[in-house]
Amino acid sequence: MTDDTPNAEPRYRARFYFDPNSIIMADKDSHYLFYGYTGTATPVLRVEFRKFKGAYSIRAALRNDSNGWTSSAWTDIGDAPHSIELDWRAASIAGASDGSLAFWIDGVQVANLSGIANGTRRIDSVQLGAVAEVDAGTRGTYYFDAFESRRASYIGP
Repeated sequence: MTDDTPNAEPRYRARFYFDPNSIIMADKDSHYLFYGYTGTATPVLRVEFRKFKGAYSIRAALRNDSNGWTSSAWTDIGDAPHSIELDWRAASIAGASDGSLAFWIDGVQVANLSGIANGTRRIDSVQLGAVAEVDAGTRGTYYFDAFESRRASYIGP
């Protein structure tokens, strides 16, 4: 799914449901489920999915103005539907270090990344699905549902 309706958003919130559906993945395989882009080709927000030691897990990350990524810790999820919510904020001005990313799984905040210098970044479009770096050992089907986005307020599970 691609959503091109965001337009130079300095704050972007999204929520979707994700069910791994017993997808087959080799240990340590991972790929990206969600990208938020500045322009048409520069990811600045992402959600990564992996299988590690028999468990599924996800994490979120945001890109700074120097092209470095700050990632949350991995959080294990079960083989069931989960609500995933992100609250991404660009820094107030270029050079400021007050950008942030909050990350919820099933209504529980699992990360709050802050102090990020990303004032030149904006969200112009997003993609949801198997958007990048799917490993050869990954096979099967997983499910997404109820994607919603907005500028500011909490969406919830």
